[in-house]
Amino acid sequence: MKRLQRKHMRVLGALMSASVVMGLAPAMVLADTPSKLVSAPVGLQSYAVTSSLVDLIWQPEYNAGVTYAVYENGSRIGRVADSNFTVSDLQPNHTYSFQVATITGSGDVSKPSAAIVVKTLAQGKMVNVKQFGAIGDGKSDDTRALQRAIDAVPKGGTLYVPAGTYYTAPLQLKSDMTLYLAKGATLLGSSNIDAYKPIWSRWEGTEMYRYMSLITGDNVRNVTITGEGVIDGNGETPIHDNAGNTYGNWWSKQYKEPLSDPAVSLVQSPNYSQGLPYARPSLIEFLHSQNILIQGVTVQNSPSWTIHPVYCDHVTLADVHIVNPPTSDNTDGVDPDSVNGMQIIDDTFSVGDDDIAIKSGKDAEGRRIGIPSQNIVVRNCHMLNGHGVSIGSEMSGGVQNVLVENCDFDGTNAGLRIKTLRGRGGIVQNITFDHVSMSNIQAQAFIIDENYASNGSALPPGPVTDATPAIRNLNFDNITVNGAKQAMYFSGLAELPIQNIAFHNVAINGAGSGIQAENVEGVKMDNVSINGVPMFDGVNTIQDLTFQGILPSAATFLTGTQPIALPGNLVTNVGGTISASFASSADTGVNMPIVTGEGTNGNGVGVFFNADHRVEFQMHAGSQSVDLVSPQAYHDGLWHQVTATWDNAGDANLYIDGSLVASTTVAPATTVDGDPTVASPQVNPVAIASSMTVGGTTDASFMGQIKDVTIMNYPESPLSISGYHITNVSGGGVVSPEGLQVDAQQYNNRPYTFTWVPPYLIGDPFLQTTAGSRSGLSFDLHQDATVYVAYDATAKKPTWLKPFVDTGETLSNDVGETYEIYAKDFAAGEVSLGPVVDPKHTAMYTVFVGQGLPTTYQFR
Repeated sequence: MKRLQRKHMRVLGALMSASVVMGLAPAMVLADTPSKLVSAPVGLQSYAVTSSLVDLIWQPEYNAGVTYAVYENGSRIGRVADSNFTVSDLQPNHTYSFQVATITGSGDVSKPSAAIVVKTLAQGKMVNVKQFGAIGDGKSDDTRALQRAIDAVPKGGTLYVPAGTYYTAPLQLKSDMTLYLAKGATLLGSSNIDAYKPIWSRWEGTEMYRYMSLITGDNVRNVTITGEGVIDGNGETPIHDNAGNTYGNWWSKQYKEPLSDPAVSLVQSPNYSQGLPYARPSLIEFLHSQNILIQGVTVQNSPSWTIHPVYCDHVTLADVHIVNPPTSDNTDGVDPDSVNGMQIIDDTFSVGDDDIAIKSGKDAEGRRIGIPSQNIVVRNCHMLNGHGVSIGSEMSGGVQNVLVENCDFDGTNAGLRIKTLRGRGGIVQNITFDHVSMSNIQAQAFIIDENYASNGSALPPGPVTDATPAIRNLNFDNITVNGAKQAMYFSGLAELPIQNIAFHNVAINGAGSGIQAENVEGVKMDNVSINGVPMFDGVNTIQDLTFQGILPSAATFLTGTQPIALPGNLVTNVGGTISASFASSADTGVNMPIVTGEGTNGNGVGVFFNADHRVEFQMHAGSQSVDLVSPQAYHDGLWHQVTATWDNAGDANLYIDGSLVASTTVAPATTVDGDPTVASPQVNPVAIASSMTVGGTTDASFMGQIKDVTIMNYPESPLSISGYHITNVSGGGVVSPEGLQVDAQQYNNRPYTFTWVPPYLIGDPFLQTTAGSRSGLSFDLHQDATVYVAYDATAKKPTWLKPFVDTGETLSNDVGETYEIYAKDFAAGEVSLGPVVDPKHTAMYTVFVGQGLPTTYQFR
């Protein structure tokens, strides 16, 4: 457990002036000579504060060898490799200033970051459990003494548990208190099942009676559990009852969860060998609570889910070590369950089930309660055993706005897993994985399964209803995988496929197989590689796939230059797009391949620079044959963009530099399946690119440069190819120099940036409006297009917005504002939008322009 070791090697505290961390430099004053070539860290903030410590975190630099110096009140107090730091041994109710600096592998130091000022909490009265008769010998029942001590803690006070092992039944915490476990202190759960009274809670998505958790808080607020001690659920010890009967332990397979749903019948004389009358307890559970902090402690051997906040707001899990045996049944690490606002930061997980499982209720009851899990951040965490980060399968209340960032997974069963089934309903959306490292994954690195069958019976296929689950808007950025049984597994629903997944800078090595996908729509892959195996397991069934990020910088091709291999089966004759920028530099007198694909039986597709210096698009698919040639030659050494498209109606088009230069219609190969509901023959997909290359084949090479290659398995629209032209903007808006994307600046007069953008809108041009402006604006469209308006979600909507369609999508920015997205189609010409009308909410709206929503997209 490297994290456990490293925690004890940190430099902590304001008074330590000559300590060494991880073999690095000793502390020194803020006299480090800054280098102008090294950027200071950004985003410094505190994520946990108690009366004696502050947890700091900042945005990391993703460069090898980088470490960070941490400063308190101008003096360096430590140096760490991670982008977080715990400052301890602070004084209660004191104000401190903190900064961090970047140190490169060569020893250059940046100037310190902008300072943040943090005030520690007041400590309040300290109550020692020993004063109430707690023994702490691991044998005596300390339940009564511990609960009396808790009840005696005044508002704002601290319950102090000194070193020792305190054998106890479940304890009930109260508001405005701190539970402090000193180093060497252990709260050990009782093995007497009769000591765990049933309470009304939620288990696996259904409200029911379950055994009370060892640490419980119900309708509490402002509660902190902290220290260097241990909370041990004693899950491995055989259970006994008051009558002296002994049974297997909490994880024993002979036990079954309650069969009634919910389990409400009180059992007078249960025979535990036949199964538990109530659901097993968690180790720590908070219900209907607010402002909960669990910091620094180790929690282990939980009877089932380890930490379970239910219907809670603002929960932080900081520097916690969660350890359960790999074979312990259902011992998830943490299960945010209908939780709004949770931070899971610098935690270590090694458990017997999901490391993190985000939930929000099950089926009709979950939809009726309708409380989503949302606004959850997982940063700098380490998953050492378990099933990775899961969402569902109990997600009927919805899950949205989840960020997993700068985490590593080593030996887990999966990386990200989303699981649901027909009958659940609910929406999972706006999920982002960024800068994640995975290694030795036992199953799939990414698994999204809408046909999950381990918790509930699926409804039969049918029309979309409120019982149909929806999964959409998933971003996977800057991810490396080294070793997995399978790269990706996606199983969606035919009536409502998984929609809008974006992969950016994803490299998967050592996978046993590639991508298996069914009923998935709207996938963007930008600089994605799956090395050593075919990208797709068999036929690529993803609808609306964009594969890009190929040669973002120009590559030169000459005779003998090795062509660049692309994944096979990216496209079929049913529909597709090949786009590339090229600059020819030599005349070979033969066809020079730019991008080509080869299938079987002479089938293939490609764009070429032919012997006449013209651009040519060819496709052969059975009886279907396309050969389009540009009327103009392009042997001028300048950069040009070629785009070829084809669709399932047999229409094929060739564009140069955004202009249509040739087109044709060739009847595609078709088949009739005898279904009387089929209005016309169906296109028979033909494999035309089981292998694909850029810059040449085994027979010929391109002579010149190629860059910006994009392959789509659908025809790109003419509007998108020709570009969107927005001019004559008035009312304070300017066209952004960058397309709509995360981190783009929202306004032209404030540095706010977007933190969430729906994937299918990324890259669309948008207007940077003026923050604080309340007037309307206007602009000219050069083509028919869809105009989107992102309007403050908290504001009253103006009447001019009524003709727009509420897409159900949102934008968000880095100051916590959310904007609802509305859409309306406009013809080419002037577009006029009205003013902001709500006097209490004056945030100016954002405008962007696109080619329209995907035709298959269904709003919920």
